[in-house]
Amino acid sequence: MLKSRRICCCVCGSGCTVVSLILLSLAIALIIEFPSLLDHMVNEKLTILPGHSSYEQLKDPSLPVYKDVYFFNLTNPVEFSQGARPIVNEVGPYSYREYRIKYFNTSDLLDGDNVLQYTQRKTFHFSSSTSQNNTSETDTICTINIPLVGAITQVLGLENKALRFLGKMLLKAEIIIRGAKLYVCQPASALVFNYTDPLIQWLHSSNDLRRLGLNLPTDYVSLQKNNSADDSLPSKIYTGHDDISKLGQFIQWNNLTNLGIWPGDTANKINGTEGLVFRPGLKEGDSLFAFVDDTVRSFPLEYNGSIDIKGLPAFRYALPMEVFDSAFKNEDNARWGSWCPDGLIYLGVIQTPSVPVFGSKARFLDCEPEQTRDQVDGMLVPHREMHDTFINVHPTIGINIQFQRILQLNVQVNRTDEFKELKNINGTIYYPVLYINEHAELTDDFKSYLMKNGLHQITVATDVMYGGYAFLFVVAFIVLLAAVVCFWKARSNRRRQEYQAIPCN
Repeated sequence: MLKSRRICCCVCGSGCTVVSLILLSLAIALIIEFPSLLDHMVNEKLTILPGHSSYEQLKDPSLPVYKDVYFFNLTNPVEFSQGARPIVNEVGPYSYREYRIKYFNTSDLLDGDNVLQYTQRKTFHFSSSTSQNNTSETDTICTINIPLVGAITQVLGLENKALRFLGKMLLKAEIIIRGAKLYVCQPASALVFNYTDPLIQWLHSSNDLRRLGLNLPTDYVSLQKNNSADDSLPSKIYTGHDDISKLGQFIQWNNLTNLGIWPGDTANKINGTEGLVFRPGLKEGDSLFAFVDDTVRSFPLEYNGSIDIKGLPAFRYALPMEVFDSAFKNEDNARWGSWCPDGLIYLGVIQTPSVPVFGSKARFLDCEPEQTRDQVDGMLVPHREMHDTFINVHPTIGINIQFQRILQLNVQVNRTDEFKELKNINGTIYYPVLYINEHAELTDDFKSYLMKNGLHQITVATDVMYGGYAFLFVVAFIVLLAAVVCFWKARSNRRRQEYQAIPCN
């Protein structure tokens, strides 16, 4: 009887052991194979090819994007021209809905569907509902006269003394004739998109300046192009067809593979995506690159932690502090010509002709205060969450689901005795013109769109697989425990059998 029980327990224990090993092997196999299966599923959804949602999203993104413009209105323009400290009043936002339309079709797929070429047009429509109350595009804003400062800077930069003298005399005369001042007052929308005046018209058409070797500007000032056919000339990106890790990365922008405008060769490389989509399958600590066309340069993005947005996971990325280091402090930034105080980046070369314009975070956040915000009265205190740049990317699919990209434009104004317009300036001022907050919030509609176009299937598959792992490991553990019990009972029965077999004396 005991022998038969022992045999039964041994068979049961062996069977449970085999089943447990099978279950463990299956769980390990799933752990090994599932990432590749998930990658395949993600890749099928995200490659920029006809029939995929990402193809249509690239043409006309569903995530609503707004550009909010905040002006630093100069409230004492006459006194400032006479040597007083500038006093500004921040006004805004003047909010614009941004539409970023790309034009391409199947004939624009190149290199075995690995490359897509396109052209792009951005349009901006004023949104009164998201603008500050009682603001209008016709509000008059006073600010620094950028063309005047730029022209003076160009003339004083002439190395030939004779040409420099002729340039000064010519420009001084035209400033008087055209009635130009150190400041301009224009409607808010004109300051952003397009305005002109007599001095600008002359600077654009002057053959005398051209003979001096100066570059002539356009006949208007535009800080942001609107519905312009040349907003972004032909560009090429990777579709991710062969290598999903290159998804959306620029190969060519504006017909260029090398920007050719920055002092350093490496600074002229076009790295990263436009910032709306990145490679899928991000891991904590991964870094990214984005090319920002408004500044015509690429920026690194560093991992800043994980957050939850409307129930979706996201990795937050921000610009490293080193990006805004002065070239005097960080020699790497000399390749972008940032010979300026900490917190500023040089943007002059992206203008034609070059003007002393510098970018920064809003309200001079992270700038050297004594050389920036302390030179201007009326500047409000910056706040990190409101006035710094960040993007939130869904790590599985690599799509930007929420972002805030901020850029403040500042004009360097240097005192000089050679032009009366600048002889009363107190040293050097980085005059803040405006800052722009380009932002998008995850909406319920966009979340639903993502869920319907692959994210739901990916999420369910992930949950099922992780649930499967847990189930298999738990069952395997229970079966293995049963095997241990069976073997223990078999051993116990054997000892009892041996005990009964011992003869009594």
